[in-house]
Amino acid sequence: NEIIVDNQVQQIVQTSDTAKNDGLFYKPEAFLTKDQNVALLTMSTNDPNVRGAVFRVWTGDGSNMRGYNASFQPDGRFMAFVGVSDFGQSGTYNCLATVQFYDGHEENAGFAFFEVTKPQIGSITIENINGKYL
Repeated sequence: NEIIVDNQVQQIVQTSDTAKNDGLFYKPEAFLTKDQNVALLTMSTNDPNVRGAVFRVWTGDGSNMRGYNASFQPDGRFMAFVGVSDFGQSGTYNCLATVQFYDGHEENAGFAFFEVTKPQIGSITIENINGKYL
């Protein structure tokens, strides 16, 4: 499956739905740009009590976990962007979606992941600052 975001083709990687007995659902998804430098994380829900969402993203053993607050979109989804440069490595990126409710509590809403095989991360080498060589 593919979608278009900002004129770039995004590839859906993996998702898992969380459905509740009361008919409410949460559907997190991860999309990775073809150049593998940005991931788009989205979560759809039909729960009217959700006021926000956070994606917790990590690689490896989780010691590098970072939180990304998602913004609410006009189509009803929550969305956040993750720069691969935030982590600077290839591998599996795990994404746990957490929903925040108006009453203040939070719940895990599902899991998605994407695989980075060749991150396109630029670097700058500084050899000389004001005539002083480093």
